Amino acid sequence: MLLLFYGYVFQQAGLLFNPIFSIIYSFTTPLIEKTMEWYMPITILPGVSILLISTANLIISLNVEINHLLDDKQDQMGQTIILKLAQLKRLSLAMVSLYVGIFFFLVSGLLAVVAGYAIFVNTLLGIALLAVSMALVMLIRYAIKAVSIRQRQFQKRFHTKTTDNSL
Repeated sequence: MLLLFYGYVFQQAGLLFNPIFSIIYSFTTPLIEKTMEWYMPITILPGVSILLISTANLIISLNVEINHLLDDKQDQMGQTIILKLAQLKRLSLAMVSLYVGIFFFLVSGLLAVVAGYAIFVNTLLGIALLAVSMALVMLIRYAIKAVSIRQRQFQKRFHTKTTDNSL
């Protein structure tokens, strides 16, 4: 590992004119390139994991909200419950897509270290990026729809309160 580090430092510092440094560089260059092939998919995992955790928290809070609406037994909230159930499905699909992305990131990183099949690893990496991108699109749609659903919900409640107060 120390040899790998020194080879990289010598490469960056431009100290390859010395024969000893050239020998170290020739041994470490393939190792540096191989390290970068598996390192990239693994470094993306914490960010995707944070998205996964936040999506799980959104699902939990949406479940609580749906249960609260079901306990209210208000007929005018039936449409809101249907919309919130669609939101729950969208969040669940996004979560599955994030799981798929994490799986392919891990497999591509491990295969880059063990086997080094660049084409296969890049294909898996592309699939992982596609899965995470799909999840992000679903989460963006969820966020946009959540605002419109919440606005309808407040408008219905405000309209019911004003009609009750006028009587």
